[in-house]
Amino acid sequence: AEGLLKKAAVFDSKKLEWMNGQHMSLTPAAELEPIVSPLAIQAGFTTAQELRDRREWWLTLLDLLRVRARTTHDIVRQAATYFADKASYDDDAVAKHWKDRAAAATILGFTRDKLATTEWNAAAMEEALRAMAEEKGLSSGKVFQPLRVALVGQLASPGIFDVLMVLGREKSLARLDAAVEYLGRSSG
Repeated sequence: AEGLLKKAAVFDSKKLEWMNGQHMSLTPAAELEPIVSPLAIQAGFTTAQELRDRREWWLTLLDLLRVRARTTHDIVRQAATYFADKASYDDDAVAKHWKDRAAAATILGFTRDKLATTEWNAAAMEEALRAMAEEKGLSSGKVFQPLRVALVGQLASPGIFDVLMVLGREKSLARLDAAVEYLGRSSG
């Protein structure tokens, strides 16, 4: 019996976090909203007023982020970039997907031009970018991964076309311009 008790006393926080994540991925955004909103406001990247004014958009974002998150703080951490004026680039993401800076800048330039002339809906954008990748002899990952870094600055995010939709046309294109400029500056 002694062995049993010792074993039972081990607290597995990783497992708890995983279970919490499973629960969160099944919790509707409208139920997460009253829990996550105060945390987002406290984090300082939004206000109660902004969340009220953009409630439908906020629920859409929560809906996207809850799937990958394990805790409410995870959601808040990931949400910050969608409110910011520009993406801040994670070092690992840059090292992995922007290793060849000139090539990344070229791909992002093509991507920006393609998106600027494409109807702003997920299906149209996906079709346009996959066709563009094929035309340039690139795998879609070679287009989507650098694009993810340009848009959210991270290695992981919700589906890239969901990200484009939730950021919106203006912000997405501005982030692509900023990324191309950043890569141009730093490839010297």
